Amino acid sequence: MEFFLWYAVALGGAGVVFTLRHLHLTSTNYYMLSLAFQLRRPRILGEISILYVLILMTFLAINALILYLGDDLSRMSAQLAALNLVPIFVGGRTNIVLDKCGLSLWSYHALLYWMTGVGTIEAFLHIGLETNEGATVPLVSGLLVGMILIVSNVALCGTVLPNLHRIEGVLWKAQRLLAMLALLALVWHVSVLTLAWESYLAPAGALVAWFLCFTCRMIRALTAGTAKLESVEALRLGCQWTIASKSSLQTYPGCYFYIYNTKVSWLSRIYGYPMMPISAEPRGAKGHSLD
Repeated sequence: MEFFLWYAVALGGAGVVFTLRHLHLTSTNYYMLSLAFQLRRPRILGEISILYVLILMTFLAINALILYLGDDLSRMSAQLAALNLVPIFVGGRTNIVLDKCGLSLWSYHALLYWMTGVGTIEAFLHIGLETNEGATVPLVSGLLVGMILIVSNVALCGTVLPNLHRIEGVLWKAQRLLAMLALLALVWHVSVLTLAWESYLAPAGALVAWFLCFTCRMIRALTAGTAKLESVEALRLGCQWTIASKSSLQTYPGCYFYIYNTKVSWLSRIYGYPMMPISAEPRGAKGHSLD
């Protein structure tokens, strides 16, 4: 039942973070806004904020504390690895569920990066501990799961790098395929060991999360409002689209918009094209300039 406990702690912590963020975005208190600005302003190496360091240290400390307090280090490292690696099955360049929570694109990439990295380390810790105990089946199945997850991580990170933009579609499809293979390998790893039924919670949670994300994408794509493409201007590093929307759009740091093309395949239309705004110049109630 410890797995349920840590899932509850993780979900509760995420709920608190999103609630505080919502209060910050909707607050008009000068002191709260000033404090939030100071915490989020880049101070370390000109890029890293104090808030980022605090969140990262808290995340690492919680993982280390759980491993230290656990009765069985091997079992606890496996549970934490499964918990941290669940986002890899539904992650990517964007996440439509976290869009609703107002999480910026930069924060989402940082969250996904550290959770998958720490989860991979914990997975190999579990493999090493099981190897020392002389178990052969956990070694083979664990190594298979670990290698698939590492390749998935590489493909996932590759979709974010700008210099790999030309093969982004190939990497993104490879990541989705490897993620599903990792799920199957994880189920096999648990089933051959005849572990308790709660050990299946991680792959089941990943499947449910993937289904929810896909459903949300499909609903948003089918219910998205129509817009008019006014002009396309070629730039040095890309192109600038001027789109006239029927209603005004609210922007915030790190936000992005989805543009759906009705002339592409059904699957491509569902995933859409996420774009970050470089400027927002409303012309009455018409539109904004997006990049």
